[in-house]
Amino acid sequence: MDNEYGDLKDIIVNRDKSVFKITELKLEHFHFNSGEMDSGMPISTSIELTCNYNYEKDKLEWKKIVSHTYVSIDDKEEYTTDSYEEKIEDEIIKKIEAYDLRELKNNYFTEEEPESLSHWEITYNNYFKITGTYDQRVNEFEKISDILDLKKTIEKECKKIQKIITKDFEVEGIE
Repeated sequence: MDNEYGDLKDIIVNRDKSVFKITELKLEHFHFNSGEMDSGMPISTSIELTCNYNYEKDKLEWKKIVSHTYVSIDDKEEYTTDSYEEKIEDEIIKKIEAYDLRELKNNYFTEEEPESLSHWEITYNNYFKITGTYDQRVNEFEKISDILDLKKTIEKECKKIQKIITKDFEVEGIE
């Protein structure tokens, strides 16, 4: 095909795909609750990875922030978020970067009768979000959530709230 730029049919463009790097990542689990909202019911649990450059060490330092949002124990109309942070090793980041999230589409929601209405989201590098329901098996999500122990984190955070509720119930029962 000739055009004003010449014959383009024989031009082969070789593009080297850049290596996938993350500057931040947030993995979120949204709990599904139906019926009346009760104290302590979980709303969401997330693990967020962020980094800051340490000029003294001349390297990026990563931290993991775990947040758990639930219906407030004192007021059912309010939500409470508990969070904590800890350092995370560079090896964990390298394992996560092995899964190129750029290849994924942004929506993995089931159109017809999902197994569970709970859903997940991955947000990375400030701009990109991938979301879906658990009946859609997305290998990258499953591997990254395994690396970050998302299931154990969710269980641990839910158990903390149940202990608080149980303790408050026992104290009220004594009075």
